Amino acid sequence: MIQAYNSIMKKNTVGIISGLTATSIWGAMYVISKVVMEVIPPFSLLTSRLILGSLSLLAIAFFQGKKLNINKKTFVQILGVGFIGYGISLGFQFVGTHLSTAANGSLVTSATPAFVLIFAALILKEKITNKHLIALSERLKTTSRKCSILK
Repeated sequence: MIQAYNSIMKKNTVGIISGLTATSIWGAMYVISKVVMEVIPPFSLLTSRLILGSLSLLAIAFFQGKKLNINKKTFVQILGVGFIGYGISLGFQFVGTHLSTAANGSLVTSATPAFVLIFAALILKEKITNKHLIALSERLKTTSRKCSILK
């Protein structure tokens, strides 16, 4: 019983530390990208990041001995999703951070859950409850208020 408890606590601790690590890296990205974009334009930075990320993933797959079995149709779909979800989205995030502040970039992006709720309803036909609407309204008001304070 004690061993099972310790195992669960260890997994929980590792999970929390992993989440905090990811959050700190993501949060630092706004500050670092703001500094880097003083030298490199936003979409050039995005292209560099995309190339480095792709090469890193390919290297990991290679060293793990994974063979990528992707047909042409799936590859085109992956490129489309990547272009919209990564290229356009992160490109506008970089432009927004470049033209504003790192803090505003982070705050505006924190409204992401609100847009997930909207798109899940529109595309996946997920039901929006009154609780969802209240949470969405509060998230948008809070983000808007915080951004206006930081001007």
